[in-house]
Amino acid sequence: MQDFRKILADIRRGRIAPVYLLAGEGTYFKEQVVRCLEEKLLAGDREGAEYEVFDGETTGLGAVLESAMLVPMFGAKRLVVVKNAPLFDGKETAGGKEAADLLLPYLQNPCPTTCLVFLTNGSPDKRKRVYKELAATGVVWEGVPLAGASLKDFIQDWLAAHGKTLSPLALEHIMAGQQEDLSLLVRELEKLVLYLGDRQEAGPEDVEAVMSFPEHHSIFALTDAVGAKEVAAALRHLRAMLRTGEQPLMILGMLARQFRLMLYGQALAEAGYSQEKIAQQMQVHAYAVKKALAQSRYYRRRELIEALAKLLEVDVAIKRGQGEPAALLEQAVIELCS
Repeated sequence: MQDFRKILADIRRGRIAPVYLLAGEGTYFKEQVVRCLEEKLLAGDREGAEYEVFDGETTGLGAVLESAMLVPMFGAKRLVVVKNAPLFDGKETAGGKEAADLLLPYLQNPCPTTCLVFLTNGSPDKRKRVYKELAATGVVWEGVPLAGASLKDFIQDWLAAHGKTLSPLALEHIMAGQQEDLSLLVRELEKLVLYLGDRQEAGPEDVEAVMSFPEHHSIFALTDAVGAKEVAAALRHLRAMLRTGEQPLMILGMLARQFRLMLYGQALAEAGYSQEKIAQQMQVHAYAVKKALAQSRYYRRRELIEALAKLLEVDVAIKRGQGEPAALLEQAVIELCS
C-alpha cells in the first residue's frame, strides 16, 4: 500500500498507474488523487469526452469496462472513475463473483490508454483474488480518520505548503474545534491563509476571527462565559474542550493568557491608548485586543489580578498532584464566575 504523498508525486511526474483503488476513510485524500489525475490527464477538463464517472451501486461492471476499453479520440489518455465500488469490500453482493471474473482479465491486461479508478468507503478484503491482482497491477491506498498527532501534522504541513505557520495556541484552538471533515477543514484553512495576507504566523485570535467549526467550544467562548459570570455556560464549554482532548494545563494556560491580555489591555485603555496602539504595545493581533477589551468590561482591575492569582494557584496544584486536574480546573472556573 503506497503513501498518499508518493501517489500524488508520481502522478505529477507522469508515472500514472493503469488502475487505482482508493479505499477506507478520507474523502479529502481521494478527492485530491482524482483531482490530480484530472489535471495531469485531462488538463482539468471534467466535461471532456475522455472522462467518465460511474456509480458502482447503479452501474454494472460491464459498462465500466466498456468505457475503459474505448480508445481516446482527442487526448492521449482516458480517465474512468467508479464511485461506491462494491467489488473490493468484504460484503458478498449479488453478481459479485461474476463481476470479479469479469474484472480479473482486465487487471491482467489493462488498457494502456485508460486510467481506471475505483473508490470505496469500506476497508478492502485483502484475501480476494481481485484485490491481490489490482495491487500487483496498479496502486492501492486505504485511508484512516486523522486525529491527534496525525491531524496536527496534516494541518501544519498544509499551512507550510502555503507559506504559513501556527502558534502552539492557534494549533490547539483548531484541534479543539474537532473538524472531522477534512474537506471542510481545508476550506477553513484557506480562509485563514487569505486573512493572514503577508503575515506568516497565525495566532489563536486569527483562528477565532475567521475559522468556524461544527460545534464551537473555544477558549474565547469559555472566557466570554466566565466574564459574563455565566457559570453553566462556562462549565459546558470547559467540559466540551476536555472531552475533545484539550489538556487541563493547556486550557489553564490559555485562560491565564486571556486574563493577562484583559488586565494589560484595560490598563493601557485607561491610559488613553487606542486599540491599534495597544496591539502594537502588547505585540498581538488587533482582534485579540478587541476581544480582551470587550471581556475586560466585566471585571475590575482587582478582580483580574485575583483571577490570575487563582489560575497560578491551580497550576501549582495540578503540577504537584494535589487533586484531579479537570476537577481543579472546574472549581477554578466556578470561582472565577462568582
